[in-house]
This record gives sequence, C-alpha cells and structure tokens, in this order.
Amino acid sequence: PRLSIEPVGAEVRGAIFTIKISAVTNGRLTESDGAQERTRTFTAVKPLAPEASASTNSATWARSVGPREPASLKLRLTPVNVQVIQPARYRLRHATASSIGILMQNLVTVFGGSGFIGAQAVRQLAKAGWRIRVAVRNPAKAYAMRLHGDVGQIDIVQANIRNEPSLRRALDGASAAVNLVGILRETGRQGFQALQAMGPHNVAAAARAEGVSRLVQMSAIGADANSPSKYAKTKAEGEAAVRQFYPEAVIIRPSIVFGPEDEFFNRFAAMAQISPFLPLIGGGQSRLQPVFVGDVGKALAHAVVAPEAAGQTYELGGPAAFTFRQLMEMLLAEIGKRRILAPIPWPVASLLGSAGDAANTLAGFIGASLPTPVTADQVLLLKIDNVVSGAHPGLTDLGITPTTLEAVLPSYLYRYRKGGQYADQEDREFAAI
Repeated sequence: PRLSIEPVGAEVRGAIFTIKISAVTNGRLTESDGAQERTRTFTAVKPLAPEASASTNSATWARSVGPREPASLKLRLTPVNVQVIQPARYRLRHATASSIGILMQNLVTVFGGSGFIGAQAVRQLAKAGWRIRVAVRNPAKAYAMRLHGDVGQIDIVQANIRNEPSLRRALDGASAAVNLVGILRETGRQGFQALQAMGPHNVAAAARAEGVSRLVQMSAIGADANSPSKYAKTKAEGEAAVRQFYPEAVIIRPSIVFGPEDEFFNRFAAMAQISPFLPLIGGGQSRLQPVFVGDVGKALAHAVVAPEAAGQTYELGGPAAFTFRQLMEMLLAEIGKRRILAPIPWPVASLLGSAGDAANTLAGFIGASLPTPVTADQVLLLKIDNVVSGAHPGLTDLGITPTTLEAVLPSYLYRYRKGGQYADQEDREFAAI
C-alpha cells in the first residue's frame, strides 16, 4: 500500500483531524472513515502526467490504474474545529476587491523600510501583529528584513517614490502606510527636492487613491519652509504635501538619531581612527538632543495604530541635550582616543563643506561617494539648535521612556577601541585624559 497526506491549503493551529482511508483494488474504490465503509465501482482513466509545478498548498501526482494493480491506500487528513492563522494564498489571488479589503485590513506598507530607522519600525510593527510590506528600490538587498517577523509576516516589494504605478502596487490592499524615505546628503539623482518634497507628495497621492486610511510621514526637527538649508526646507515641503491629501496624517520629527548603524557617531569615530583632530563646527556650541533609534521605531508603530495620534506632529528627542563639543568628548572617551578638538569658524566650515560637496559631485560621475565629515547644507543646519521645542507632543506622550545615550553608545562604539570589546574600562578612561 502507498500512504500519502494532502495539505488542506491553510496553516492551522489546534486542529482535530478525522481520517479518511481510500483503497483501490481491481477497479473498485473502498472508502472508510472509521465509522462506516462505502464501496463503489469506477472505470479506470488514462494516466495523467505529473503537474508541471506544485502549488504552495498541495501537489498531486496521477498514476495509471490497471485492472490488476495492487491495492493503493490513500490517507487524507481533514481538519475539524480549525483556527485559521494564515489564509490559503489562492484565496487572495481569486478574491474580489471587497474581500481583499477584509483579508488585508491589518497590512501596512513601509517605504524605505530596510534602512537604519525602517528596520526598527518594521520590527515594532511585527511585534504588534501587523502584516508588513516593505517597499524598497532594490528588494535583493533587503532580504534580511523577513527575519524581523514570523514566517510570511513580512514581504519585500519593489517601489520607487518617483514612479506612481510602483507606488500603487505597493499600497494595494494596505490599510496604513509609513514613508521613511529621506537622505542626509545629496548624491547624484538622490536629491532633497526629489525625495523629501516630491516623494511624500507622490506617496500621499497614491495612498489616497488606494484607500489607505492612515499615513505616517517621517520628517525632522528643524523642518522649516523658510530655512536656508535645503534639507530642512524640503522636509517642511514634504509635510505640507502630505497634509494636503491627509489632514489627519501623523508627522514624526526626530532629532539626530543614534544607534548601531547611525551616520553621526560612527562617522566621527571612524574619522578619529586616522585624523589627529576632530572639527568643532562653529566652535561646537550647537545643541543636539540625540534620540535612540529603537525609541523612534516604537513611536512610528504607535503612530500607525493609535487613534489619538491622528493629525499630530511629534517631536522626538532623548532625555538630555548636549553641545556638539560634549558629544565629541563623550565619543573620544568611549573609544579611548585622545584627539585635538579644533574649533572651525562658520565661514571656514562653509568653505570646507562646499569643497566636500564639489568633490562628491565629481566622484558621483564614476558612481563613488567620498566620506566627507560635513556638507555645506549640514553647516547651515548646525547654526540652529536641534532640540525639541516643547510645542508638540513627544516620546513620553506616546508612553515611551527615552533611552539615554550613555546606555547605548558603548554597545556599538567598542569596535573603534584598541582591543575592541575586550578593552579595559579604566584603560580607556585614562587614555581619554
């Protein structure tokens, strides 16, 4: 006898199964379900070829049934009293538009979800039970995002915020969307105007056309339509574009964000490995309020689900504000380096930033990027303190306790120490004196 089990096309939990046994002997079919037995005759048919491809739910192979073929036994498990966890995939392919809305009511699309902040947002949304569609320009580079949730909970799709059809596809069936696309410096076609002003407009227009009910837009503290900085100005333009389509949209404005993959502490720590000094732009008196990337991810997840967040603008900052000089001193103490902290006047800093921008423009023609310490636009940003204003709600209003800089910084800056994570704390403190 041959025994086979056919899956029923859905992931089940806590199911009670009944067993049906079918036996074929000399052209007679006998079925038994444990309570009664039924027998009927049938005419053998021409054998079928195996299917060219198997579906995710089941695969069936046919074989010829001769008049004297030995009896074959077939076991089929039929679930009774089943709790369905994941509907069969074919249901979505053949569902109507109305039923898709029901099946996918807890789907959120996250644009730029594979980045530094996006990965944390996706992880928090997955913990909250959402099904997530991560929309990125190059899905091949974002495959690891699936590890942030359960099997099948996170999907990766291709989308470009300059391309409306790709946005519509990424938003199809979603009930919420989060736009995290943004840059800190311009490179090639990745400009502030295209990504931070027109990009949010395109996302909001596509989301409204697809019937998305909640939109969350990532901005930044210092967003100002009248700012001389292109970064701050385009952030403000992006906020305004989103609010045109979604007056109830949630705006998130963080200060500088720190964490294992940040572009602030890692950049200056790497510079300290080769340079005898670190620049203090404008004398290093600009105030910043670094916020932990994990806290920003929690805030984004809360903004998606909380009804009271609709229409709000949140300013996110850490528990303490520091001057630029204090942050550089803290960094050097952590990595155990002694470096000269050189004050750079604003005019000189602007020239250095412009020179770095020009060098990167030339490098862009060959597809390269130079790790310049600061751009001319960032010099303009540093002229204004990057701290929460108090005019908008923040982390505590979302029920989130801000994480201190001192608690997280050692967890990833150790790789810049001599001796790495095994360097002695007292030795590092002595080296920094």
